Amino acid sequence: MENLPAGTVFVSLDGKERKLDAGDLMICDGEDNGMCIAGVFGGLNSGVKEETSEIFLESAYFNATSIRKTSMRHGLRTDAAVRFEKGLDISLAPFALERAVALISELAHGAPASEVTDVYPRRNSPGRST
Repeated sequence: MENLPAGTVFVSLDGKERKLDAGDLMICDGEDNGMCIAGVFGGLNSGVKEETSEIFLESAYFNATSIRKTSMRHGLRTDAAVRFEKGLDISLAPFALERAVALISELAHGAPASEVTDVYPRRNSPGRST
């Protein structure tokens, strides 16, 4: 996750070009290419299509205030943004990821390509939402 320079153009899943603000947290592909506005909306290149054969799963916790500001700034009142704005239990992220992997395995016959990588900048107590 990172912040791309203010003014960077990002094309969201709905095909609209959005100019990023310095405060917009982005999920990137490791080469500074924005894939999603973190906790708010995916990018055009992150969507799943009929021919998609590989996907990347990310389960995260985001600061409620940051998500609300980004969501309002871009006029994106998505289900994800609303949930993060209310504050979530940070300890649920790994369980959500495990459940998604299990459902993909069961329903789409997918298989994990790697182990889960868990990255916390700062540990929180279970049940606490920073």
